[in-house]
Amino acid sequence: MHRGSIKEVLHLVRDYRTLLSGYFVILVMATVSEGFGLGMLLPIMETATGKGGDSFFTRKVQGLFELAGLEFSLPSLAAVLGLALVAKYGLVMCAMHLARVVSARATRDLREQAFRNIMDLPLSYFYRTKPGDLVATQFNSAQNAGAIFEYGANLLNGVFFCLLYLAINSLISFWLTLIVVAVAGASYFFILPRFRVGFRKGDEEKAVMDDVNSYLYDTLSGIKTVKAFDNSVSHINKYQTRIDRYRDLSIEIVDNRIVVFFFNEPVLVLLAIGLLVAAVRFFGIPFSSVLVFLVVLIQILPKVKLINNNWLAVQEFLPHLARIGALIDRRDKQYLPEGSVRVESMEGDIRFESVSFRYPQREEFALSDVSVVIEKGSTVAVVGPSGGGKTTFVDLLLRLHDPTEGTIRVDGVALPDIRSGDWRRLIGVVEQDPYLFNDTVSTNIRYGKPDVTGEEMEQAAKLAYAHDFIEKLPEGYESFVGNRGLKLSGGQKQRIALARALIREPELLVLDEATSALDSEFERLIQTAIHQLRGRMTIVVVAHRLSTVRDADKILVIEGGRIVESGKHETLMDKKGRYRDLVNLQAGSDQ
Repeated sequence: MHRGSIKEVLHLVRDYRTLLSGYFVILVMATVSEGFGLGMLLPIMETATGKGGDSFFTRKVQGLFELAGLEFSLPSLAAVLGLALVAKYGLVMCAMHLARVVSARATRDLREQAFRNIMDLPLSYFYRTKPGDLVATQFNSAQNAGAIFEYGANLLNGVFFCLLYLAINSLISFWLTLIVVAVAGASYFFILPRFRVGFRKGDEEKAVMDDVNSYLYDTLSGIKTVKAFDNSVSHINKYQTRIDRYRDLSIEIVDNRIVVFFFNEPVLVLLAIGLLVAAVRFFGIPFSSVLVFLVVLIQILPKVKLINNNWLAVQEFLPHLARIGALIDRRDKQYLPEGSVRVESMEGDIRFESVSFRYPQREEFALSDVSVVIEKGSTVAVVGPSGGGKTTFVDLLLRLHDPTEGTIRVDGVALPDIRSGDWRRLIGVVEQDPYLFNDTVSTNIRYGKPDVTGEEMEQAAKLAYAHDFIEKLPEGYESFVGNRGLKLSGGQKQRIALARALIREPELLVLDEATSALDSEFERLIQTAIHQLRGRMTIVVVAHRLSTVRDADKILVIEGGRIVESGKHETLMDKKGRYRDLVNLQAGSDQ
């Protein structure tokens, strides 16, 4: 067991120590009941044969019966044995239920904690992590990690009862019991490697499971592209390769369990035969005592199997626990610290003061020494070639990242000092390829502000020039949009996304390449909507089509991570600099 896995186990044990303590108490009571029941076997046999006896168990039972005022007879002994067995099975059932409760609660809590942590992870983390891996870890690994409690409880059950059976047999014959322990212990040298194989196979299974889930998620997310390029057969073949590996690994894991499962049984059967001969010929033990000894020894066999199987299962699932634990306890260096300053509105300007930013694990800066003022109520356009830093500029403004160097200030307050929730409530965002959830139009618009009225929702749709086409849908606002808005056109998706942003009544509206993929008609509608909003809020437009930014109060030309030009359209055209080159280049390509 790896050190990290031990840490995670101890962490979970601490979280559920009350329930686990209850399980431990119930298990002890069940063990005592089982021990008391088995202890009755020898007095019953001696009483039934009429030979009496001076065995340890018979003397103790007689003393207990006298103390309780009960008659020491076969019916009384049988009745007490029955009660002990009923109590034992009842307690074992309670213990099994409690183990399942702990396992289910642990699974649920691990999933919740993992999901909360995923929501708090910085955006940069998702740039380098496959969503399918996160889905597999959050759901499947949490399931298997929670199951460790149940397997661990079963393991503890087997250990307790095995120790009980050995204790009872040692009272019958210490030397015979010592032989059993020695032979069983020696046999474990042959199966210990199987436990190490179990851990390694569990680790491999986790990796393959993540790969299968990730590939499936990626393929289904891009199903339109898959079909458009007629690559279904290729994806089927690649998926088949992955699930074939998972199948083979599952068989290997079961084969490993089978070896452990059946190894001890022949050893114990042969041991029982040998002990029977040794007890009668060499130790002179009475037949009734030998018979009870063998009955108790036979009880050990299923418990040994229980120990082996559950220990193997724990070993196989430990990699899942380590993975989910690492996700929950992740302390990424790019975590954004929470600010403490409360804001309800944006009263003044937004200032970038010598801002530079570099993505993790990259040497070059995406933005370098950017200084700019975005006046309240103004419309600022950000233009430039692809990869120049436009998206990074917007992400910093949204505080999806913090600057590596320099400061962004809002009303004179450093942006990292402002509570992130307060800041983002002031912002509405429309992206180049807006994500629409597989739900109704109404749900997607209300996502911007869930508690709005139907009238407010329709007003936002009208501002975004979306109301008319929504009314023509089969179910109107209650029409389903499909996965990622697959049932809608690009222009319809953009207008719903704009309505979703406007329903928040934002003080800062960010349009990130919102018209770059639209045809002229839809672009005109979006431009009209933006024009009507000018002056009512601060607008930042990231644009690929320069025709959409001519009327902006300020145009920022970002290239190579720097602002190379800044000013109005006419001023920048007169400069005959980089902006004019971009305009002429685009005009030429449009002809």
